[in-house]
Amino acid sequence: MKLIALHDQSGKILAAVRVSDYYEGPIPVAARGARVLKVDLPKAHAKLDLAALCTRLRVDKRTHELVEHKARAGRKRRVARRAPRGST
Repeated sequence: MKLIALHDQSGKILAAVRVSDYYEGPIPVAARGARVLKVDLPKAHAKLDLAALCTRLRVDKRTHELVEHKARAGRKRRVARRAPRGST
């Protein structure tokens, strides 16, 4: 299965559509700073919906293939802490 992906310069997928040989529906159109790429969809991700594909995958700038996002080292989620009771 093929995927047409609209992505920015960093590879982030902004919009996507699954296509077959006889697909006649709408396709993403690139504006300034974006590109459209037609690429094979990996079988491991074929059953994901488009929203999941756009958030889990990105376009590799060097190979122009779909790859999974890498976790960023050193970035931790911050958890808001409550102030102790009675302190204001």
